[in-house]
Amino acid sequence: MEENKKILIVEDDRSQLSLAKVIIKGLYPHAIIDEAWSGMAAIKKMESKPCDIILCDMILPDIMGDKILEFVRGHDKLKDIPFVIMTSSTDKQFIVKAAQLGVTGYIIKPLTADKLSAKLKNILSD
Repeated sequence: MEENKKILIVEDDRSQLSLAKVIIKGLYPHAIIDEAWSGMAAIKKMESKPCDIILCDMILPDIMGDKILEFVRGHDKLKDIPFVIMTSSTDKQFIVKAAQLGVTGYIIKPLTADKLSAKLKNILSD
Protein backbone atom coordinates (compact mmCIF):
# COMPACT_ATOMS: atom_id res chain seq x y z
CA MET A 1 0.00 0.00 0.00
CA GLU A 2 1.30 3.41 -0.85
CA GLU A 3 2.20 5.70 2.02
CA ASN A 4 -0.39 7.77 3.87
CA LYS A 5 -3.58 6.04 2.70
CA LYS A 6 -6.53 7.61 4.50
CA ILE A 7 -8.87 5.10 6.13
CA LEU A 8 -12.18 6.03 7.76
CA ILE A 9 -13.43 3.55 10.36
CA VAL A 10 -17.11 3.90 11.27
CA GLU A 11 -17.67 1.87 14.43
CA ASP A 12 -19.60 2.58 17.64
CA ASP A 13 -18.01 -0.27 19.65
CA ARG A 14 -14.87 1.30 21.12
CA SER A 15 -13.10 -2.05 21.54
CA GLN A 16 -13.70 -3.02 17.89
CA LEU A 17 -12.61 0.45 16.78
CA SER A 18 -9.41 0.24 18.84
CA LEU A 19 -8.69 -3.26 17.53
CA ALA A 20 -9.16 -2.15 13.91
CA LYS A 21 -6.80 0.80 14.45
CA VAL A 22 -4.11 -1.39 16.04
CA ILE A 23 -4.34 -3.93 13.21
CA ILE A 24 -4.21 -1.26 10.49
CA LYS A 25 -1.27 0.57 12.10
CA GLY A 26 0.57 -2.75 12.39
CA LEU A 27 0.05 -3.45 8.70
CA TYR A 28 0.37 0.09 7.40
CA PRO A 29 2.32 2.27 9.87
CA HIS A 30 1.91 5.39 7.73
CA ALA A 31 -1.84 5.05 7.21
CA ILE A 32 -3.89 8.01 8.34
CA ILE A 33 -6.86 6.72 10.32
CA ASP A 34 -9.96 8.78 10.94
CA GLU A 35 -12.86 7.50 13.01
CA ALA A 36 -16.55 8.09 13.46
CA TRP A 37 -18.80 6.59 16.11
CA SER A 38 -22.08 7.25 14.31
CA GLY A 39 -23.42 7.33 10.79
CA MET A 40 -24.08 11.06 10.79
CA ALA A 41 -20.57 11.78 12.06
CA ALA A 42 -19.20 9.56 9.29
CA ILE A 43 -21.20 11.34 6.60
CA LYS A 44 -19.98 14.74 7.84
CA LYS A 45 -16.38 13.53 7.78
CA MET A 46 -16.74 12.03 4.30
CA GLU A 47 -18.04 15.32 2.96
CA SER A 48 -15.21 17.37 4.48
CA LYS A 49 -12.21 15.00 4.49
CA PRO A 50 -11.54 12.71 1.55
CA CYS A 51 -10.52 9.13 2.34
CA ASP A 52 -9.20 6.18 0.36
CA ILE A 53 -11.26 3.42 1.99
CA ILE A 54 -14.24 3.20 4.36
CA LEU A 55 -14.64 0.42 6.92
CA CYS A 56 -18.18 0.65 8.28
CA ASP A 57 -20.03 -1.26 10.97
CA MET A 58 -23.43 -2.48 9.88
CA ILE A 59 -25.33 -1.60 13.05
CA LEU A 60 -24.79 1.93 14.32
CA PRO A 61 -26.85 3.90 16.86
CA ASP A 62 -28.33 6.29 14.30
CA ILE A 63 -28.07 4.93 10.74
CA MET A 64 -27.56 1.41 9.43
CA GLY A 65 -24.40 0.75 7.43
CA ASP A 66 -26.34 0.01 4.24
CA LYS A 67 -27.84 3.52 4.37
CA ILE A 68 -24.34 4.99 4.65
CA LEU A 69 -23.27 2.82 1.70
CA GLU A 70 -26.28 4.09 -0.25
CA PHE A 71 -25.25 7.69 0.54
CA VAL A 72 -21.65 7.06 -0.55
CA ARG A 73 -22.59 5.35 -3.82
CA GLY A 74 -25.03 8.16 -4.64
CA HIS A 75 -22.50 10.93 -4.03
CA ASP A 76 -20.40 12.02 -7.04
CA LYS A 77 -17.23 12.68 -5.05
CA LEU A 78 -17.49 9.53 -2.88
CA LYS A 79 -19.00 6.90 -5.16
CA ASP A 80 -15.71 5.23 -6.13
CA ILE A 81 -14.28 4.86 -2.61
CA PRO A 82 -13.93 1.20 -1.57
CA PHE A 83 -16.56 0.50 1.12
CA VAL A 84 -16.24 -2.51 3.42
CA ILE A 85 -19.05 -3.53 5.77
CA MET A 86 -18.01 -4.99 9.12
CA THR A 87 -20.77 -7.09 10.65
CA SER A 88 -21.52 -10.09 12.81
CA SER A 89 -24.73 -10.65 10.84
CA THR A 90 -25.01 -13.29 8.14
CA ASP A 91 -28.47 -12.06 7.06
CA LYS A 92 -28.71 -12.97 3.38
CA GLN A 93 -31.18 -10.15 2.61
CA PHE A 94 -28.70 -7.59 3.88
CA ILE A 95 -25.84 -9.16 1.93
CA VAL A 96 -27.89 -9.09 -1.28
CA LYS A 97 -28.95 -5.46 -0.67
CA ALA A 98 -25.37 -4.38 0.05
CA ALA A 99 -24.18 -6.15 -3.11
CA GLN A 100 -26.85 -4.33 -5.13
CA LEU A 101 -25.69 -1.02 -3.64
CA GLY A 102 -22.10 -1.73 -4.65
CA VAL A 103 -20.35 -2.82 -1.45
CA THR A 104 -16.68 -3.60 -2.03
CA GLY A 105 -16.48 -6.33 0.60
CA TYR A 106 -17.46 -7.71 3.98
CA ILE A 107 -15.61 -8.58 7.14
CA ILE A 108 -17.46 -10.88 9.50
CA LYS A 109 -16.86 -9.92 13.13
CA PRO A 110 -15.13 -10.50 15.40
CA LEU A 111 -12.32 -8.62 13.70
CA THR A 112 -9.01 -10.42 13.44
CA ALA A 113 -5.69 -9.32 11.99
CA ASP A 114 -5.97 -12.05 9.34
CA LYS A 115 -9.45 -11.01 8.17
CA LEU A 116 -8.72 -7.29 8.09
CA SER A 117 -5.28 -7.73 6.53
CA ALA A 118 -6.59 -9.98 3.76
CA LYS A 119 -9.44 -7.59 2.93
CA LEU A 120 -7.27 -4.45 2.91
CA LYS A 121 -4.50 -6.05 0.88
CA ASN A 122 -7.05 -7.30 -1.67
CA ILE A 123 -8.75 -3.91 -2.02
CA LEU A 124 -5.73 -1.65 -1.83
CA SER A 125 -3.65 -3.68 -4.26
CA ASP A 126 -6.22 -3.22 -7.07
